[in-house]
Amino acid sequence: MRERQDKRRVSLVLLVVLTVVLVFGQAIQSTYADSELDLNKTDVQISTPDTSKADNTNKDELNQDNEDQLKEKDIQLDLSNSRVVKDSSDISLNNTSRKRVTRAIAEIEKIDISVKAEWNAPYYPPITVNLMANGEQKDSVVLRYGEIQNDESDLRHVFRNFPKYDDDGNEIEYTITYSINDYWTKYKTVVSGNAQEGFIVKSVQLRDVNVNKAWNMIIVRITPGRPSPASLDFHGLALNVMDHAALNTNDNENAIGNVDEGDESMKSKREIPDFITVHLYADGQEIASKKIYKSDDWEGKFEDVPQYAEDGHIIDYTVKEEPLPGYIAEYRDDGIIINRSIIDVPVEKKWIGKRKDKIDVTLYRTYQTENWDDEGNLVRETIDEAVETVELNSANNWKHTFKDVYEFYISDSGQPSKYKYYVKETEITGYTSTVTGNQDDGYVITNENNVDRVSIPVEKKWNGDSLESVTVKLFADGEEVQEIELNKANNWKHIFANLQKYDNNNNEIKYTVKEVGEDNGYLESGDKRFKVLYDGSADSGFTILNDKFIPPAPKLPEPKTKKPPVPKPNTGDENDFKMLIALMFSSAALRLSIKYRYKNK
Repeated sequence: MRERQDKRRVSLVLLVVLTVVLVFGQAIQSTYADSELDLNKTDVQISTPDTSKADNTNKDELNQDNEDQLKEKDIQLDLSNSRVVKDSSDISLNNTSRKRVTRAIAEIEKIDISVKAEWNAPYYPPITVNLMANGEQKDSVVLRYGEIQNDESDLRHVFRNFPKYDDDGNEIEYTITYSINDYWTKYKTVVSGNAQEGFIVKSVQLRDVNVNKAWNMIIVRITPGRPSPASLDFHGLALNVMDHAALNTNDNENAIGNVDEGDESMKSKREIPDFITVHLYADGQEIASKKIYKSDDWEGKFEDVPQYAEDGHIIDYTVKEEPLPGYIAEYRDDGIIINRSIIDVPVEKKWIGKRKDKIDVTLYRTYQTENWDDEGNLVRETIDEAVETVELNSANNWKHTFKDVYEFYISDSGQPSKYKYYVKETEITGYTSTVTGNQDDGYVITNENNVDRVSIPVEKKWNGDSLESVTVKLFADGEEVQEIELNKANNWKHIFANLQKYDNNNNEIKYTVKEVGEDNGYLESGDKRFKVLYDGSADSGFTILNDKFIPPAPKLPEPKTKKPPVPKPNTGDENDFKMLIALMFSSAALRLSIKYRYKNK
């Protein structure tokens, strides 16, 4: 280090001497205008070889050559009246002298330029760094792990002894370019720094996150599911097949796909959209999103994302799609998303007769497996597995919906097949259970009480005439439940047997009977009319009496006979009446006459 400083001091002294000589020559030229001085003969030429290569530079030889040149010229300088200035504007030089001074300064003042490569990954590929001077390449170096100069713990290099100024005295602009010698991996590189402070080339390894979408189909050998909801079991062969499918994207349709829409029996209840939206997460933080389209065969990718974080750990990338109604998404670490369609299976409980307080109902599903036995024979087996069990009671109105159960499973042949769902209740002693419906529309479980039963006899009696037959209906709480025809063949008797004693609310049912055609207590059939009388109860049985109606004979009016007039006795009453009338008229006339006379006076 000390030897290098001494050499720099010698070079600086030589520079000062050369500057003074040139100033002195200019002064002589201005004083003796008529004299010509052959500067080519007296000029001191200090030549320096090309020092662009650090390994080819020998500064000791350079300084020795400069000293020898000065000795050969044997220049005697009188510096008593000279001055050294820092500002070149104070010195008046002609063009030739100015160029020589500039060239000399440029050839003497050198700089070192450092470069450092940084990686946020454990693997360092070779990187070629080119040193550029005003856009022109001057040097290059390949930085390799294990071939690091000066400091084996880091990737560094120093470009040494490069001129700071060009021939015109302008400071040279040094930059670098780079190329990473890795043809299989993508990188993002940022260059920072400058020639004075050094350059830093920081590279980040990039990767692509592929996304592949499948609908209800993937060619793997699986165990079809677990209870509510089941999920694909990616063990063993499944992983190998999926990894192979992810690498061989050109043959991807052989690994993933969709349910055959042409097969109606296999057609899903859920519609497949034209696109989905997928979000990309880096270590749990969302960084991007994009749409994956059906027209692109459900393939897409997030390109050029960092492989490593700032602290050097591998970034964990995951994808998640926006929820789709009717589907549950399952994710693989390699970006494969499997959307499995889900359905709802409703169930309702009904009672005939006295009901229990609660009942347990289980949803089951059936699927088939294929295996080869030890003798090489293909063995098919049907498996029934329980999915979910619920309690039905009056609080939930005896209804429930099994939600989000898988519609398809993947068979051993790799093709999607529909689960067959059914329901079954816990057996109840004294009840008969009947299940109706299907997995698309829902199931109804009807329980009929076999214990609390009654039988109600009914008998038809006639009084007088009769008919060939009558029809009798049985009513339970006013609702018709049965009817029967009574005639001579069944001796006008019947028993309504095995009837529920209680209704669905556990209230005892009130049974009644009624003869068909009876209206307001009477029955008419043709020219016959009967009065209908009911007797008995559900406990003792009912008796219906039809009494022939005989209308009473009408009462005839008594004949009218003419009687002779009876002579009135001569009592004198008639004459007295006539006399009274005459007297009244006479009195009235008298009064009018008196009134008239009085008025005329």
